[in-house]
Parts: sequence; structure tokens; C-alpha cells
Amino acid sequence: MKFFYKNENELFNVLKDYKFILFDLDNTIYNQDCFDLNQYNSFFLEYFDKNTSLDLSKKLLSRKKQLPYGYKNLFNDFLSDEDLKVDLNSFIKHYKNPNINVLHKTSSLRDLIKRLFMESKELFLITNGYSYTQNIKIDSLQIRHLFKSILILDPTNNIPLKPNDKALSFIDLIKKESIYIGDNLEIDKKFAKNSNIDFLHYQYTREC
Repeated sequence: MKFFYKNENELFNVLKDYKFILFDLDNTIYNQDCFDLNQYNSFFLEYFDKNTSLDLSKKLLSRKKQLPYGYKNLFNDFLSDEDLKVDLNSFIKHYKNPNINVLHKTSSLRDLIKRLFMESKELFLITNGYSYTQNIKIDSLQIRHLFKSILILDPTNNIPLKPNDKALSFIDLIKKESIYIGDNLEIDKKFAKNSNIDFLHYQYTREC
């Protein structure tokens, strides 16, 4: 069943009934558009003026949201279609290596997670993504200490990604007292179903 909560108090009232609460990261704890827009813009600023850089960044973000999740040729296609004379490999490297402060001022579910932590809930973070990039996001959001365990399923490490339920074998929990919260119905909901735990659909949409 699909759930979608925008009010964090309402979200807390659902989650507080569970002992073990598992979170996705991107677009669940924070709005990934904020991260993407920052990384695009900070790169384009090395080549273009402020207005052009922001326009290109917004255009690229809009294109990404129209494409299937995980589309691998986003940057290559965009640079080619816009006839931009910038280095593709440099762009990819820049995107994957954000500044540690990239999400410091970004709104997020940090306060909700702290509240659950203070209620002695056992919190876990399970996310697909590149380890280096995801770790910087986690530290920038200042939430690492709130989780009992953090599992980053890195596609370069030959680890089964969500929705495969292999990650759950690394966590000590009681399934009937557990819930996974995520934004992606194709990945996160299927992960919860494969893991035989409850699922709550939530997408963080608050602006940067």
C-alpha cells in the first residue's frame, strides 16, 4: 500500500509505532534536487557566467527528472545536445566529489530523525550509491551519529543493490516491528516487500 506524508508530525506518529526504522537517503531524508543543482552549478561556474551556469543547471536537472531512474548517459547527452565544450570526465568527477558543506544548509528530516533517536528507536540507513559521495552527504546533513548502522550499497563493489534484500542480512532486527521509508516505488517498495517488512512511501519535496 502506498503512503505519502508531507507533515513531519504526521510522519512521526506513524513511525513511532515501530521499534526498527530503516531509511532511504536521497529524496527521502532530503531533496536530492538541492544536491544536484549545487553540483551542476558549481561545475558550470568554472566555464560560464553566473546566469548562464544557473540556467544550464536548471535545464539539466529538468532533463534528469524526465529520464528513467539511473539513466547513465545524462551528462554525456546533455553536453552534446547543448554543444558545451567542457570535459565530460571532469564533470562526472566533480559531481561525485562534493564539498563537505554541500548540504549543511539544506532542509531535511534531521529533526524528525533526532526525535526518533530520542525515543530510543533503532534507526538504520540503507541506500544505493557511490560510497564516497553518499558518505559526504550523510556527514554534510550531520545525521551519521543518529543511526545504529549505515549500509551504502555501492554498484562498484559487486554488492547486490536494492531492491535485492541482501542488505537486511547485515542488520539485527525483528521484521514485524520494522518499517522501511523511501521515495522510490520501484526500488524502495520492492526492497521492503522482498525483505518482508512494512513500507512507507515518503518523498522529501521541501525546497532548498
